[in-house]
Amino acid sequence: MKGWILGGGAAVVAVGAGAATWAAVSFFGAGPQPSDVMPADTIAYVSVDLDPSGSQKIAALRLANKFPALKKEIGLSTSDDIRRKLVESFAKDSGCTIDYSKDVQPWLGSTIGFGLVGASDPQPVFALEIKDEDKAKTGAEKLLSCGDGDDELGFEADGDFLVFAKDKTQAHNTITAAKKGSLSDSDDFKKWTSAAGDSGILTAYAAPKAGDALATEFGSLTSDLSGLSGDGLGELGGLSSDDSQGSGPSWCPGAGGTGATTSMLKKFGGGGATLRFSDHGLELEFAGDFGASTSGAKKASVTDLPADVGAAFGMGFADGWLDKTLTSLKETCGDQFDPQSLYEAINSFTGLDAPADLETLTSDSVQLVVGPKIDVEALINSADPSALPVALRVKGDPDKIKTVVGKLAKLAPGSPVFDPKAGAGSVTIGFDPDLRDQVAAGGKLGDDASFKSVVPNADKANSVLFISLARLSSAIVKAAGGDNEVAANVEPLKAFGVSGWLEGKVSHGELILSTD
Repeated sequence: MKGWILGGGAAVVAVGAGAATWAAVSFFGAGPQPSDVMPADTIAYVSVDLDPSGSQKIAALRLANKFPALKKEIGLSTSDDIRRKLVESFAKDSGCTIDYSKDVQPWLGSTIGFGLVGASDPQPVFALEIKDEDKAKTGAEKLLSCGDGDDELGFEADGDFLVFAKDKTQAHNTITAAKKGSLSDSDDFKKWTSAAGDSGILTAYAAPKAGDALATEFGSLTSDLSGLSGDGLGELGGLSSDDSQGSGPSWCPGAGGTGATTSMLKKFGGGGATLRFSDHGLELEFAGDFGASTSGAKKASVTDLPADVGAAFGMGFADGWLDKTLTSLKETCGDQFDPQSLYEAINSFTGLDAPADLETLTSDSVQLVVGPKIDVEALINSADPSALPVALRVKGDPDKIKTVVGKLAKLAPGSPVFDPKAGAGSVTIGFDPDLRDQVAAGGKLGDDASFKSVVPNADKANSVLFISLARLSSAIVKAAGGDNEVAANVEPLKAFGVSGWLEGKVSHGELILSTD
């Protein structure tokens, strides 16, 4: 499979990449989609839509031209054919003689898709839209002659598309299976691509059986934890350092097994994602069923933070979240993992009463705030912690939270970080007293235009990350040594936001970069 992807398949990818980039700067009529020629048992799929709304094409061009480096490198306009540039670049690099106007342009269509077909033995398939079947076959043969893969890459035409696979038989079988039931007609495909929001420049889909395939192909994804076996975590948990219990670390021997990870992957119920351009910038939206139930997590509660924060992260917690987490970890690690031993070790070191005090320290939600005047260079070179413009707010019962903070204060007597400031249903701590007091007093971050542009669903989000790139631009440029080119390319950036929430068993998320 690697051979044809690295060899002849590179030519197909080059043409497809040209078509994909063309999506942002050209205007075509509505057309068929690659999912029409992918079978219903396709477990993973990505397509680039060359006919998103006209406003998205304009937004893509506007976005690219805001960045001097990108504008200089690409130099796009609506009259440019980026496909020509990419195909000619591929021809030059591969030593082939390709006349784009004669060999490619007459047949290249408007969409490209990639899929993994079949749940038991997934096979990669490309589908490239074409305008003229005969010319497409001739052009494809010439492109594939540029490859040097070990395997023969095959293709077959089906009216609107050329379907490429590891050989002609696979390409033929893919088309035949799609005629009996295509991915476009799959209820799961329609459900998850719809759940990912409005259409955009790119669509991605993972079928429920993708989890089964991953479980079979990769086994345990948690085996990386095995490298932690000698890091002292076992002593913290009161566990033996004997590695004979499994390939995982001593404190979690079951992490090296396949059972827990396989079980998790098999619970996957499907998912979809959409990448789109907007008036504000670039958006990635996704939705999926990862086998979770409604957790009861509280809201991230960042909208009442000060409006001039440099960055903020918020997360809501469900009642009893710690016990639930450790119970799940015990299922993964096995009987040797003892939550009670872990609690005892924590209590002995900190003076806390875990798990109750640990849950009090998170209570309903936690918000971490970075002030707008952070100076990275000064922080690195300064030994004064009061220069750290960071504050942590915990929403919950102020009296209970202050009591637990008081216990922690005994670990560092006189430290300003453990001097709490009570607010309305919250307690805030931090090195910088001014920022601490400002965060405790609250504000109207939720009314800030840049915040709303990148976190549009803040009111229902269980987790939120917000970065005001406009307020932190000076710090970013200074950290880069005052480079003028960096400054010019940072200037268009306004804000970045990531948010997530759970509705029933469906996890939703948005990642948005704003330039307005």
